[in-house]
Amino acid sequence: MDVRAVLREAGYGGLPAGLVGCRARGGHFGGCAHDIAVFGGKGGADEAVGHGGDVALIRHASLAEADSGRLLGFLDLEVIQDESWELRMMASRIRAKSGRLFADAGRGCLVESLLCCERARAAAGRDDPFAPFWQKCASCYLADALLYLNRTVPGPSHALDSLRGQEKSPLNEHIGVATGSVGIERATPTLLSRMAESTAGFAKMAGRGAHSDIVRRQHALFVEGSMLADCYFYLCYVNRDSLAGLGGAAGRTRDYDHVLKVAFDAEAGVQAALGASAEIEASCKAILGAMSGA
Repeated sequence: MDVRAVLREAGYGGLPAGLVGCRARGGHFGGCAHDIAVFGGKGGADEAVGHGGDVALIRHASLAEADSGRLLGFLDLEVIQDESWELRMMASRIRAKSGRLFADAGRGCLVESLLCCERARAAAGRDDPFAPFWQKCASCYLADALLYLNRTVPGPSHALDSLRGQEKSPLNEHIGVATGSVGIERATPTLLSRMAESTAGFAKMAGRGAHSDIVRRQHALFVEGSMLADCYFYLCYVNRDSLAGLGGAAGRTRDYDHVLKVAFDAEAGVQAALGASAEIEASCKAILGAMSGA
């Protein structure tokens, strides 16, 4: 893909920009989108741009970014255009402090996971169908934490494969909790088709419409490659990010609940979510305890 042409056609030809995500890190699948971070533009939602039969996802970013996880997303940034050299200097600073950033991002995801466990328990107490949704989010945050603490930048399409590739260690004994509590063993082509359509629909409801076509594209590639468990994990990740972008349960409607139930494959129900949340919470607290004692 001619990423410079994509930027020109989208009106970002004069702004600092770089290729990020799995295309910059390597190890991408053939159909993965080209993630392009544009710095200093108008901001706003991500934009999907088709080009030469491929897809680019333009993400709006800031040179003043302070969030550890977002900064690590630029760790392997491949500069496309940067007349002022500000982007190169930012990337150099990120590399220099990457150890601290990985620890901070991991700790932050553990805290987010614990908050989702609390929300799952609170929802279960009200017999609220949102309990399983929060539990699945807790699983994804725990997975992110484990990857960050293994000095690996998480990515939705590659999360499960990245977890599989980690070496045995006391920390990585918790990987089974993260993957086992998501529900990947339920993945079948029929189920994934339903999940993918609802995931794409929910992304639009959450103002992330640029991700809808990418979800359908990734789902097709995963299924064609018989990577059913990876597809299931990917869809849960996308839904977690869409729910986070909405600010949680704000503006809920019955349609909202129904779409999420299918998207997250929340058929196991409230009691199963409570049991999984307890396991996730125990893992998060154990890891945080080990980090405090290190």
